[in-house]
Amino acid sequence: MLAFVLCTITALLCACSQTEESDVVEREIYLTGDIVFTSAEDDTAYVHVSFSGDGECVGTATWSSEIENVDLWYKQSTSTVTFDPSRIFSAVKEAVPQEDLENEEHIYNRLKVVLLYDTIYKSIKSDGQITKNGRTYTHAFELDETLDEQTITLTMRSARSENWYTALIAGGIVLFAIATGIYLAYKGRLCQKKKLKE
Repeated sequence: MLAFVLCTITALLCACSQTEESDVVEREIYLTGDIVFTSAEDDTAYVHVSFSGDGECVGTATWSSEIENVDLWYKQSTSTVTFDPSRIFSAVKEAVPQEDLENEEHIYNRLKVVLLYDTIYKSIKSDGQITKNGRTYTHAFELDETLDEQTITLTMRSARSENWYTALIAGGIVLFAIATGIYLAYKGRLCQKKKLKE
């Protein structure tokens, strides 16, 4: 019986280990309304854009997501985000009026666009600058307006719950089989002792 249980566990885990998913979606990019100013000498204003919000839409990005099994117990989700930074920059320049680029009586002439991605998951890693505010982790990516295409990558490692649950259930079955075997062996000895006494 124990051999059957072990064979069943192996078959289930092997079946689960072959799973791989992929998905491609398009998401809009919005103005957040936030502008960060540097010193007057540096003369740079950073306008923030994000994948969520109720601001003006300034472009789109293509999300290509893949889930790969790292090993029997963990998987890795990788999202590759591709967009046209030159178009987004032009749209931001048109959408942000000149008076919004004034701070402390200085009109900023250099405009930079920063794409923000907010998440509550600490385990998400990226090639951007990561800051924490409360329970939110913000990934910031500065757009290069000289490029026609820019790519950012987000990765997350997580447990393969289906295999962990299978292992727990299988472990329970094995323990039950061992306990049953011990109990039956004990009952058998008691019966033998009774027969000997008779």
